Amino acid sequence: MKLFVDANMLVRCVAGLAWQHADALRERGVALAVTERQVKEALSVLIHRIGMSVEHAEAELFQILLPFELVPADEYRHQERAARARLVPNAGDDWHCLAGALALDSHIWTSDRDFFGVGVPVWSTANLRHLAGVGHG
Repeated sequence: MKLFVDANMLVRCVAGLAWQHADALRERGVALAVTERQVKEALSVLIHRIGMSVEHAEAELFQILLPFELVPADEYRHQERAARARLVPNAGDDWHCLAGALALDSHIWTSDRDFFGVGVPVWSTANLRHLAGVGHG
């Protein structure tokens, strides 16, 4: 199983609220993937909403990303139209994550309700606790 990880989950990993789940999933053979767009969005949130310095945010995020597969846009761009059509109009750049999941027959890990009902399996952290074998967090 491959999970595309939305930007909000990357931020939660940096904050220590989801990293144990990501690590446990990887240990159980679940591949974690992310698009460059999700990385940029997470970095922006860490800097502009949480208040980290650019250097600190980059260091923390890139440490978290070491075990992730970074999926380049050319591997999912052909699914852009389908992804945009499935998302609500105000979903912004979430189409990158959905297009990646569509292109690579993957699931999505998010806390964003915009992904529910878009035609791919969507997991919240609460749903993944059982699969990952970890407690609350």
